Amino acid sequence: RRDLGIRYLEGSDRRPYVGVHIEAGSEIPFVPEGFKRSMTSRPGVTSSSYSVYEATVEHPNRYAINTDWRHIGEVLLDHGGPVPEGTLCEERLVIEEDGTLRIEARKQNDPTHSLVRADLDWEFDEEDE
Repeated sequence: RRDLGIRYLEGSDRRPYVGVHIEAGSEIPFVPEGFKRSMTSRPGVTSSSYSVYEATVEHPNRYAINTDWRHIGEVLLDHGGPVPEGTLCEERLVIEEDGTLRIEARKQNDPTHSLVRADLDWEFDEEDE
């Protein structure tokens, strides 16, 4: 129905924006071939939070988080202790055949053991197809 994305921080001023992972009109089920990459933005963080948003308008402004997007859930990736700035992580959004929307995140250097998943507050209505 609408774009789905994850909130990120941009540049030295850490300006928040939503990076689209699933574009409106994508075929369901939707399982991307790979993960998108991000990195920790400061030294010593012990976890990374991935907040997922659904657009509330047809052509959302990626910076207008409070007006063009609604928060639908998140997942927390525990780094197992403080990590250096620039530690690489990977994340993706998946829509299962039954319409379940899931976020998955993992540390790039430990993809199997660090994978975390969360089902999100999102309802797929097949009539919207």
